[in-house]
Amino acid sequence: MVKKSERIFISYKRVDTKRVDALRKSIEQAIGETCWIDRDGIESDAQFVEVIMDAIDQCEIFLFMRSKAHNNITNHSTDWTIREVNYALGEKKRIVFINLDNAPLPRWFKFMFPQQQEIDASDTLSLEHFYADLCSWLKVEVRKETVLKGKKAEGEDILNILNSILVYKEKNERKREENLRKIGEQHTQTIKLSSAKKYIQTFNGHTDTVSSVEFSPDGSRIVSASWDNTVRIWDTETANNIKILKGKLSVDSASFIDSKKIVFASSDNAIRIWDIEFGECIGKITGHTSTVNSFSLSPYGSYVVTASDDHTIRVWNVLHDFSTGKIQTLIAHKTLYGHNNRINSAVFCHYANKRIASASDDHTIRIWDIETGKCIQTLYGTSRFNSVAFSYDGMKIVAASGNNIEIWHARMYKRIKTLVGHTDFVNSVAFNPNGSRIVTASDDKTIRIWNALTGECLQILKGHSSPTHSAGFSPDGKKIVYAYENTVRIWDISGF
Repeated sequence: MVKKSERIFISYKRVDTKRVDALRKSIEQAIGETCWIDRDGIESDAQFVEVIMDAIDQCEIFLFMRSKAHNNITNHSTDWTIREVNYALGEKKRIVFINLDNAPLPRWFKFMFPQQQEIDASDTLSLEHFYADLCSWLKVEVRKETVLKGKKAEGEDILNILNSILVYKEKNERKREENLRKIGEQHTQTIKLSSAKKYIQTFNGHTDTVSSVEFSPDGSRIVSASWDNTVRIWDTETANNIKILKGKLSVDSASFIDSKKIVFASSDNAIRIWDIEFGECIGKITGHTSTVNSFSLSPYGSYVVTASDDHTIRVWNVLHDFSTGKIQTLIAHKTLYGHNNRINSAVFCHYANKRIASASDDHTIRIWDIETGKCIQTLYGTSRFNSVAFSYDGMKIVAASGNNIEIWHARMYKRIKTLVGHTDFVNSVAFNPNGSRIVTASDDKTIRIWNALTGECLQILKGHSSPTHSAGFSPDGKKIVYAYENTVRIWDISGF
């Protein structure tokens, strides 16, 4: 039987025992609790199944320690680590994937977890956030107060690194921000001396306003939704229209679930899942009573969150068929109440699978725990919030507030900086993958690219005949995509 204190379950391959045990000891020392791990080796029989299921049932966090050993799996139906993670998914546990040895993703892993994100055990920044988030999730006090010096983790070093991971206290954050600001200023000076931007593609075909646009997870495609009753899939290199999904209703928003499926909302307030390859609807979900304004997929692909004019946020479970890896449908999980006006945007935090932020016309940003359905924190502004986004490391929130852009500390809930420059409402904000740049779109008919560390506007893209909206970065951060009127454009910003 599992002890009450064993709230973390560790799944791993036996060949990784030494590295995993070092990681386990550090976690236990940090949180003051023991983790469940099959250290002694339970025989693979009926007793084994019962013990494993009981342990997963009682845990809160499931750690999947992935290594090169997982690339050699031939029978996925009998491998115990895969059976364990599938069971944990079914029980809706918080699952964290950790890459122990920089192993490339095997094909089966991409197939089963198309939207997965891993913590790289050799990357100190990732480990910092994992350590701090672990304490936050379990609601325990951080027991270490030494500062990590930027050492690179390799094999046996994991124990030492985790023992010295950064504690997120305000004085350390101020020092970190100052260092990052200096780096940003130096980089900005370099940019001013080089060629900055390059216009790449214009995507023409829509006959009415494009309401949303987004890159696919691999950056090879773009999905655009329009009031002309269509959703279009584009090739980013050729600008060719790969697929047109036609309907009888205007489309308000669309997003990729994976590289082969999209989810979108029409003016009937229903959510539909489409298979791009076959051009067919594989699911229709109802629940919202007014326009759905945004979609966001959780880091591990297990949830979708939607924001609506009906003043609610809805969280949906993504149901997979693990024998085929295909998405079957969305199932209602939670409805979040608290905003008293239209909700324009709701997004997941990359490093916290069950935490989201929402932006509303009621002049507030709210931070939510989707498991409990409770609002953790409310951030107040002086104007409506049109858009919100987390930085990839989960440390900052950027939001469009009236004509300005506000950057907030995502853990201390303090406003860090206000970016001023747009002369009309800002419709869209997004961080690049490393959190150093922000792109914004506005009713003033411009796109602006900002240094997220210094607050300096690095570039203004002008010449549009109407307001710009729905701007975002490619997965590699080298391009931006945005829409205005019935047009979609991509720019190369690799010089930034």
